[in-house]
Amino acid sequence: MKPAHRHWNDNAVDNVKFGAGGGWLRLWESDTVFFFTHQWPDDQVAACNIGELEMMTSIIAAHLQADVHAQLFGAEPHYLLEYGDNSGVSDHVNNSMRAHSTGMRFLASVRATAEDRRNRMCSSKHIHREWNCQADKLANLDVDGFIDSMASVVPGACFVRLMVPPDLADLAPLIVWNANVASYDLLHSMSTRLGADERTATARRLEAAADADNMDGGGGRAHGHD
Repeated sequence: MKPAHRHWNDNAVDNVKFGAGGGWLRLWESDTVFFFTHQWPDDQVAACNIGELEMMTSIIAAHLQADVHAQLFGAEPHYLLEYGDNSGVSDHVNNSMRAHSTGMRFLASVRATAEDRRNRMCSSKHIHREWNCQADKLANLDVDGFIDSMASVVPGACFVRLMVPPDLADLAPLIVWNANVASYDLLHSMSTRLGADERTATARRLEAAADADNMDGGGGRAHGHD
């Protein structure tokens, strides 16, 4: 039987001034619990929305799970089932939803590219927030509260904290992508508007020229009658 891992993740955002993510994972029926937390710089949080942060946390969790699996089993094929209380993220992971926002398109592409390189089958399950309270504590950087709340989930668990690589959690590429797309959209809009204005001006010039020709033609015919 192939190894099966599960992970739970969540995010906390407070008036776009505080933004953090966290999650925990374990091998099926194992009493070892791996967990992580990460807080983003305030300026990066202000430039993103909660959906993008939730998707980013899912990407981080999936990457860390792959690293844990590689340490335990090498390149052996395995399963991953992830849980979260953002239905949009679950739909994207399951490839059952199109990304409408530019940021989610970027992150969905990042996740899909990463999955193509890994030897695992991945699925996602949307759960109600009350069933995700342990991950919620990690998202709020409450590690002690998380460990206490896990007593009823995995009694006697051994906890291992995972460090999040800075480049993995960096939101700068996402922010640059969103800015570039916004600039392109603005230029396209301006070009379309200028094109429409130019077409209108050209039509008016043609109409004026036609009116002038008609006036000249009418004058010539009147002179012929004289």
